[in-house]
Amino acid sequence: MKLFKQNILLLIVFVTGACVLIIEITALRILSPYFGNTIYTSSSVISVILAALSCGYYLGGRLADRRPERKIFFLIILASGLATLITFTINLIFLPSLSQELSLVEGPLISAFVLFTVPAFLLGTLSPYVIKLQEIVNPKLGTGSLSGQVFFWSTLGSIVGSLLTGFFFIPYFGVSQIVIATGVVLSLIGFVGVTANLKKKWTNLLIIGISFLSSLPYVVLKSRVSVNTIYSKDGVYEKIEIQDRELNGHKSRILYQDISFSSGKYLDSQELAFSYTKYFSLYKLFEMDINHALVLGGGAYTIPNALVKDNTNVIVDVVDIEPELLDIAKQYFDVSDNVRIISHTGDGRRFLKDNKNTYDYIFSDVYSSLMSLPVHLTTKEFFLSVKDSLNSDGIFIANVICGINRDSPNLFLSEAKTLLSVFPNSYFFATVSPGHSRVQNVIFLAVNSDTLLSEDALTNYIVDGNKTLADKRIKLERFDMSNQIVLTDNYSPIERMIADNIKNYERIRVFNANEVVHLIKQQVDMGSRYVVSNAHEKARNLIINEMELLSDEVVIQSWKDSTYDFTNLIFRTHPEKKDRFIIATHYDSKKKSLDKPNLPVPGANDSASGTAMLIELARGIKEYNIDTHYGIDYVFFDGEEGLEDFGESKWEAVGSKYFANNLKSIYESKPPKGAIIVDMICDKDLTLYKEINSNMHAKEIVDNIWSIGANKNESIFKNDIKYSIADDHTSLNDIGIPSVLIIDYDYPYFHTTHDLPDKCSEDNLKVIGETLMEFMKSPNLL
Repeated sequence: MKLFKQNILLLIVFVTGACVLIIEITALRILSPYFGNTIYTSSSVISVILAALSCGYYLGGRLADRRPERKIFFLIILASGLATLITFTINLIFLPSLSQELSLVEGPLISAFVLFTVPAFLLGTLSPYVIKLQEIVNPKLGTGSLSGQVFFWSTLGSIVGSLLTGFFFIPYFGVSQIVIATGVVLSLIGFVGVTANLKKKWTNLLIIGISFLSSLPYVVLKSRVSVNTIYSKDGVYEKIEIQDRELNGHKSRILYQDISFSSGKYLDSQELAFSYTKYFSLYKLFEMDINHALVLGGGAYTIPNALVKDNTNVIVDVVDIEPELLDIAKQYFDVSDNVRIISHTGDGRRFLKDNKNTYDYIFSDVYSSLMSLPVHLTTKEFFLSVKDSLNSDGIFIANVICGINRDSPNLFLSEAKTLLSVFPNSYFFATVSPGHSRVQNVIFLAVNSDTLLSEDALTNYIVDGNKTLADKRIKLERFDMSNQIVLTDNYSPIERMIADNIKNYERIRVFNANEVVHLIKQQVDMGSRYVVSNAHEKARNLIINEMELLSDEVVIQSWKDSTYDFTNLIFRTHPEKKDRFIIATHYDSKKKSLDKPNLPVPGANDSASGTAMLIELARGIKEYNIDTHYGIDYVFFDGEEGLEDFGESKWEAVGSKYFANNLKSIYESKPPKGAIIVDMICDKDLTLYKEINSNMHAKEIVDNIWSIGANKNESIFKNDIKYSIADDHTSLNDIGIPSVLIIDYDYPYFHTTHDLPDKCSEDNLKVIGETLMEFMKSPNLL
């Protein structure tokens, strides 16, 4: 008994050490549904808890020296238990909404600080306190021996807590139950320790308080359960929930893994519920027989089930880290107890390494959301293991959740480049639209042979409603792939790319100025785009490839002038609308610069900025389905820089003049209501004055635009009239189309070799883009 009394504090510090690791590991599970299983989440939780423990060690030692009392020690334990219950309740109430306001990078750190600092800090004070109290009980032992004992038992407790949480608690109990039990255990230890020195009324109050706080999380949890929920349980790696709800106009059953849609089925139709799952059948393009297939990521087993229905001889291996999914799929998703579906619990890449079988078909569906990407299943080494597991004419299909944009490095483009490094014969399809920059499911199709898919095959394959594979195909020639990386086990910065993607998505709010900056750079990297250059043709192809996705009708207006070919590009939305409005720019740049006449102008601001602006305006309007009331014609004029190298001494805007002279070939019934020309709009020191001719011919449009722009940034949109400029708007005004020129004519690098992307401002482009977007969606443009 004496020995027990002497060492009871070591037993307690063993338990509290276990509680520290239980809280740390469950903290990762608590935050991951909202911020993903990323390096930011794990680093944030570990850093916050270590910082809190460090502060606890320091202040606990000072407090122990001042008041080395067991009552204080047990009060701290009691407080840590109550704090655990309180902060967990706060998490249940506020984290779902708070996470919507926080980014993937800062969110886990802020949330971890709010939720776990106080319990970890209080638990950190206990070790130095025990050392001091043990010194009183065992005065003959030295401080070194006492410290060694305490840290040994505390660390041993942490090890046991870590192992129990990972191997027993989480597999068999829910995260909520684990956290609540931890808080209750700490509270009871503290309660038992302090009650000996408390009056009865305080004891009763403590009992009431602990009981109340222990039940409060359950009350909140119960209130949060959706009436549509028919199954809910913490899996080994994720929270698994099934709901019956409306989806795409159908009564549906949806499987959630954490907070993300994972899989599902229509209850009133045999059609596959999620669009990306319909791409499982791409093997039919190759008229191949599938005898042995592998599906990585079981979900609700909709794809394995579809495979065995469509192929009478196929054997399907399914690999998933969650062991209960097949039973759930059988019970809730009508997956038959089919001997041809063989379930394996484990990691997909490890399975590929250990398994000796080869497959005709491998489907990877391991990304439950953008924030939950298993990094080791994104690398070149993973794709090499897939290739080794495929038969010589086999195919690999992967569902990847990402945004299609030009960040560098960008998740989609880097992943595509990585796949191409292993499977040169690969294709990519956007389930929503190849022109959309928002996050969507993207299908990667890799062919382990030289069999090419023809355009006819893509055009004739209906994949979703009335859309074909040709409509859904992402053409990589739209992008500059040189700055993208091949992902490897050594270097795969997935979390940073995801964070950039999410930050960019949070920034856009319909208009994506970041993408404009990348489009400007992509054009400048082509070289100077003067009319007879190769870069000029590349720029024209870029515009066509992008704008074909964002418009309803394409008009190519080509002609010869002074023996050279020119091409205006016209992209029309809602061509059925008779009332139309023009948004235009020029895409050629100048061959001879003012500062170095033997060198061309890079044309970042003068040419590339207007081109990029129009593309992103069209993307925003298409992507967000904005009603512009008028039919919009996006016009890219050629030859705006005139005939400087063609023996002509007089400048004229060649493209807009030709467009004006041939207006009736495009507008048979009535001319456009008006036009806006954008030119040189990305300067860091951007100032936009009302141009004299614009104000004379289209004052109402000018006033409307400048009013909207001034509300966004009055330092950019000046209410003064300045400069009389001849530009692409001149020809339109001459034939009676009220046209406005938006230009920063004070740009200091105008027509020089210094007109480079580093002179451009994303913030200013955002102001211009949002101003034009707001103007274009106004019921009355004029």
